[in-house]
Amino acid sequence: MLRHNLGGQPMTADAQTARDHDVALAYRAHEQLRIETAAEQHLALQAGDTEKRGRPAGCARNAEIVHS
Repeated sequence: MLRHNLGGQPMTADAQTARDHDVALAYRAHEQLRIETAAEQHLALQAGDTEKRGRPAGCARNAEIVHS
């Protein structure tokens, strides 16, 4: 990553550490969101497959996902 701020001045070691920490948190949050979205999509697909076989989806959460 760049070691300068937007104005072009060099960043201090503390500023770089804080920036790197914030970036790591953002990556973790993004990955967690991706995992949760994939899990919701998986549940929605399962609910859709169950309904196609003539059985109820069985869970209010599945119904929310399918109909949202």
